[in-house]
Amino acid sequence: MLSIMETIFGIFIAIILVVLLIWFFFWGRQSEMESHEVVYIIHFKSAIPDISKNDKIMEEVGIIEQTSDGYVVHSAINDSRLHKLITQEYSLDPKQVHVHSRIYAAMPL
Repeated sequence: MLSIMETIFGIFIAIILVVLLIWFFFWGRQSEMESHEVVYIIHFKSAIPDISKNDKIMEEVGIIEQTSDGYVVHSAINDSRLHKLITQEYSLDPKQVHVHSRIYAAMPL
């Protein structure tokens, strides 16, 4: 009788472990994927504003580096939303600022 109970208990524990592993690898990482941040390069055609002093922009980005014509930042929002945010915050013409991911940095503007 005891060996039957031990076998049932062992199977039960194995099922729980398999369920936990499946949850961890498939559903547990979903929030990790949703908060994925992308590195963007921001080029300004005119004077470079100090975005570190703009709370609304700093809620959306983290500055990695300031360059000679802009910034390298990381953000969870896409390049279009970041471009729109910058142009609105500094009343810029859309052609005065370019935002693109680091992947496309080698391509001409």
